[in-house]
Amino acid sequence: MLVQARPRDALTLWHLLARVQGPERVAVYRRLAGFVPPPADLTEDSILSGDQGVLDLWWDKLGYGEMSLWRRWERQWTEPTQ
Repeated sequence: MLVQARPRDALTLWHLLARVQGPERVAVYRRLAGFVPPPADLTEDSILSGDQGVLDLWWDKLGYGEMSLWRRWERQWTEPTQ
């Protein structure tokens, strides 16, 4: 799958990164980094740790808006109506 991934698959790769472990996570990281380099202040180890805050910083470079906006929308969507 990773061999066939294209730059437009960056969003899928970003989501996949948090769902795989070990060598698979490294492979996904490297493929995604080839399309959208992570922010310079993030290390490979910090990204591979799976820390959501770190991954969110990389999201901001994907071109889908800031993650904080998505998180706010997601929270509003899942809250029950009164």
